[in-house]
Amino acid sequence: MKRKWIALVAITLLVTLSLVGSIAAQGSFPQTPVLDYFNRANEGPPPSASWVPLTSYGLVVDSSECIADPESSEGWGLGVWNADIGPDSEAFVTVITPPDPDGLFTLYVRYGVSSGYEATFIRDEVEGNYVRLCPYGGECVYSDKGVFDITSGDSAGIRAVSSNIYAWYKESSGSWTQMLAMTDTATTGSGYIGLRIDLSPARMDDFGGGTITITPTPTPTPPIVIGELDIDLDFDAIMEYVNMILAGLAGLFELLIGIALGYAVVAKLVRVWRESRA
Repeated sequence: MKRKWIALVAITLLVTLSLVGSIAAQGSFPQTPVLDYFNRANEGPPPSASWVPLTSYGLVVDSSECIADPESSEGWGLGVWNADIGPDSEAFVTVITPPDPDGLFTLYVRYGVSSGYEATFIRDEVEGNYVRLCPYGGECVYSDKGVFDITSGDSAGIRAVSSNIYAWYKESSGSWTQMLAMTDTATTGSGYIGLRIDLSPARMDDFGGGTITITPTPTPTPPIVIGELDIDLDFDAIMEYVNMILAGLAGLFELLIGIALGYAVVAKLVRVWRESRA
């Protein structure tokens, strides 16, 4: 009787991948501390000497929170932290008062006059809020719309690891979630981290960030199916072969018994012969 068996041959390759350059694995967020709590008297722009106003429309401290300069003619304010950070880096901020409907706020990493990456968190009262992730002067990617709210107490972040850029978000009662990711090599060096805020009513607090270090860890690849093997197995022939082996083993066992008995007889004859000569 023949039965056809199909065996799927799968090979799982265990490969050590560096988290640098891997969108799937990059560690928890954030990994750096808060840099500015804005808990001081009103000042700015800039909010302090630790900030750099790269444009004429900057940020200010108002009632221990950060807002756009009310005198900005652009409708928004922008500032960057006064330090060279990265290239692997992140930035984050807490929302105190969200922007107006159809307003936005933006976080930057590797930022320069004509370089860097930005994660923009946009309120859309019609289709739902969404995130836009962009390289300077390059093509942006967008999240689905309506997947998160922007309310008081929420936090937002951006991270750059090697050629991978990520946008993060945390609702006030939730945990950090990666919202979007892209790969780009336009800006690979260090730069500023920064923040852009729309004019009133938008208010932010607890700006943080800095250089990050990701420790590589082994990451297994998924199983790879190489192919299929069609195997015809004749079980009658197999059983006949097994029976032949068993019969051979039985014969070998009988032979061993015969040898043992013959040895016993010979030993007894030798003993009798020795006794007769004594």
